[in-house]
Amino acid sequence: MAKISNPFTGNMSVKDVLFRNKINQTELCRKLGFSREAFSKVVNGHRDLSVHKAKAIADLYDLDWRDFYETPSDRYKQIDGIVTSLIVEKAKESIFIVAPKEWHNNSLFYMISHKYGQWNEYVYVFEKRTHEFNPQLLDEGFALYTFKDGLQVVGEFNGYDDPNGQSICIYNAETHTWHSYKTNKVRHIQMAKALLTPNKK
Repeated sequence: MAKISNPFTGNMSVKDVLFRNKINQTELCRKLGFSREAFSKVVNGHRDLSVHKAKAIADLYDLDWRDFYETPSDRYKQIDGIVTSLIVEKAKESIFIVAPKEWHNNSLFYMISHKYGQWNEYVYVFEKRTHEFNPQLLDEGFALYTFKDGLQVVGEFNGYDDPNGQSICIYNAETHTWHSYKTNKVRHIQMAKALLTPNKK
């Protein structure tokens, strides 16, 4: 699943490592002889995790103990919206995905709605840089289209719908939907960088 409840509370680094590795706090404390109450204070940010404990956990679960001292904001990015059919909608909840840090500030992230079977929670990644509508540029793949009325759609340019080029057809292969839009209503486009698979819990 790509959906993640907000990991940015308490000791973010410790919670992140436990979350990513499906480590149960109670079982961990039992195996390593930690006080459950004391370790809970570490997880909730009321006490620092000692290097000794970090190394003990890492040895038990074959991890790198230094991961406990990284900030998960380097790893997680909140999505910018949901794609239903072709249309971009505002997400109704905060959803975080795992994405390369170097993309965080120069990319937009849109998750495919759960309505679309095998593509459920795949995530489109688009560059933030905008371009004027250009069919030659669109030969390279799918894009995010922003229209003058604020509408945003995701898909591939599938040619003109009329001989004068006044309407374009946009097709979304993942949701198997297409629609025609007036060419002169396109404000700009943003090219795709990747289609991320759902992050596994």
